[in-house]
Amino acid sequence: METSDQVYMNVEPIINLGFDLHGVLDTYADCMVPLLEKLCNAGYAIHILSGPSKQEVEQKLLELGYKPEFHFHYLFSIVDYLKASGVEMWKDSKGTWWSQDEIWWKSKGYYCKLTHCEYLFDNSDRYRDYMPLMTDFIYIKTKRDADEMIEMLTAIISEESNQ
Repeated sequence: METSDQVYMNVEPIINLGFDLHGVLDTYADCMVPLLEKLCNAGYAIHILSGPSKQEVEQKLLELGYKPEFHFHYLFSIVDYLKASGVEMWKDSKGTWWSQDEIWWKSKGYYCKLTHCEYLFDNSDRYRDYMPLMTDFIYIKTKRDADEMIEMLTAIISEESNQ
């Protein structure tokens, strides 16, 4: 997979952290915008993984207050990746891109393996089965799950600042 066009800033990370946009970063933007900035400043590589095209994801991220290099370093678009890979895709009546289910669900796992993401925070549990062993899939379904994610990430930052 060619990822060079999805790199905003090469970093030597402490840990690679992956986040889904729709259902995680958009739903909890009020907490996540400042938290991702702190994680970036602490040396963590932030990867954003989402279904739509890179252009659509970038636009949504900017609307929510996320900026390249301040809040994230890498962006992975499933649609762009699958198109570049020559996968058969089609649009529905709403303009949403689709592909064969298993190919779609495998894509984030492939990206996590390639980039050594240690964690992926996502609200779609269907990706879990395709994660590499090295990636801890954290399912964010409820507000309580999100609160636990925020608590975990805040603790990581606190530990780093105490060292």
